[in-house]
Amino acid sequence: MGAGQLFLGALGLGAALAGGLLGSQLPAIPVSLLPGRYTLGPVALLEVHPGVYRGAAVVVVVHRGGATVAAGSTVWGTQPTSGLCTETAGHEACTFTIGRTHLTATDQLDRDPHGLAWVRVYSSGVHVTIPLPAGPAPVPIPLGLAP
Repeated sequence: MGAGQLFLGALGLGAALAGGLLGSQLPAIPVSLLPGRYTLGPVALLEVHPGVYRGAAVVVVVHRGGATVAAGSTVWGTQPTSGLCTETAGHEACTFTIGRTHLTATDQLDRDPHGLAWVRVYSSGVHVTIPLPAGPAPVPIPLGLAP
């Protein structure tokens, strides 16, 4: 079993839940950026260099000029996947490549009943809420889409 498959299994994103269709909405997965680690649900990526987090995926976070830019790379299902997000003032704009599929997403920071969350809208029309229990964090991984 590859690292990407372990990542997906740990997040509970099996094809049985999603029917294996890109665009199916899945359960919300909380994301946290904490000292020394970046978490996606139960999966922790450990900081290996300032702003570089590695584990079943790689996420790089850079703060510059009032914006936060984050890039991510993993295997989503069986597809190589990359993402790039730029966050400024409570808005995040993202682009994703999943295999040969290209998507964009816009995120709006919102307060849900449990705290802060990104409300993400993909160019495919899928709407996702991404809980942020530790406060705002970039999400350059296409959470909420079936692998």
